[in-house]
Amino acid sequence: MRILGHYQTRADIGETLIAVATDKEQTLIHYTIEGRIACVALDRPPVNCFDESQLASLAGIVDEIAANSSISVLLIRAEGKRFCAGADIKLLEDWTKQADGFAQQESFAAKLQRTFARISSLPIPTIAAVRGAATGGGLELALACDIRIFDLDARVGLTEVRLGLLPGAGGTQRLAAAVGRNMALRLMLRGEVFSGREAVSLGLAEFGEREGDVEARARALAEEISQWPRSALVAIKACVLAQDGGSDGYEREITATRMLAREAETQSLIADFFSKKG
Repeated sequence: MRILGHYQTRADIGETLIAVATDKEQTLIHYTIEGRIACVALDRPPVNCFDESQLASLAGIVDEIAANSSISVLLIRAEGKRFCAGADIKLLEDWTKQADGFAQQESFAAKLQRTFARISSLPIPTIAAVRGAATGGGLELALACDIRIFDLDARVGLTEVRLGLLPGAGGTQRLAAAVGRNMALRLMLRGEVFSGREAVSLGLAEFGEREGDVEARARALAEEISQWPRSALVAIKACVLAQDGGSDGYEREITATRMLAREAETQSLIADFFSKKG
């Protein structure tokens, strides 16, 4: 297990669930590898918001996962009652008092965007287990994952417009890709906070569960996916993402088929299939 930490507590502003930091409680990101599954757990009570240190810790862990070819699936979850409230609003308060505050704000947004883009571009499948609430950057983190499992009663939304800002960590792009341009505009322009149940109906989440069942479903899904050859998982994701990169996904399928068919693990699975069939 790898543990990284710093300090925080928070205050809510309506349903936007914006977090404010102090130095009273030790906080952590937990990073574990169980078999082929890497698990990252946010643990910055009580709403798991990001400051510079927390974000740097997450970025470092993502780099480690990207370099580890034994990992087949990444699961992102959170300790406590809420998944993530995004950026620590105390940072914004501090920036307003500093001469270079605008530059610091832009720099932090760029770091957040790069980190989430790194998660999105990982070659392996990624899963977000969302309980309680995911607002602002918290929802953007979930959107950076391939598969999302939401607590049906969770409160989620990209609410930045309420502060005269916008979702700057990839949210405008990924929300539109998930629910369509017009629905994404409606949700962001109104700063809507909606339920996990609504998120599932909108296509924003692939699975909806009762709060107490979210983690078990996410782990079961990670275990189910991780049992298959990593090379096949990586190839499937690469072909699907080819749509976004403008490359030829059809040609990628043929290239990947050629490569996978020659792998010992694939040949073993095919042989096992025919032996059971016979």
